[in-house]
Amino acid sequence: MVWGQHAEANKLRANLAGYFAFSCILSLVALSATGHFSWWHFKYGMMVMPAPILASLFAYRIQHLIKAEWLRYALLVLCSVSGVIAIWQGMAPKFV
Repeated sequence: MVWGQHAEANKLRANLAGYFAFSCILSLVALSATGHFSWWHFKYGMMVMPAPILASLFAYRIQHLIKAEWLRYALLVLCSVSGVIAIWQGMAPKFV
């Protein structure tokens, strides 16, 4: 993601959307293959779909108000926090 941090805001948002769509589909395929995703999960997932749809519509309407620099900093913070959490979880002792 470092290569894209100086991209225009529209390209950055499209890149993130593509990444999240691909990773979600990959996760659902893996969960289905291992028997951890069923019709029950799909049904309840569809029940909460209005929230992200409304959030997307809202974001589309206010995107012109958000500066590319703010988006860049927010993305760097998000990636940094996610990386630290992943390292922390990888190094933490496992209690079973």
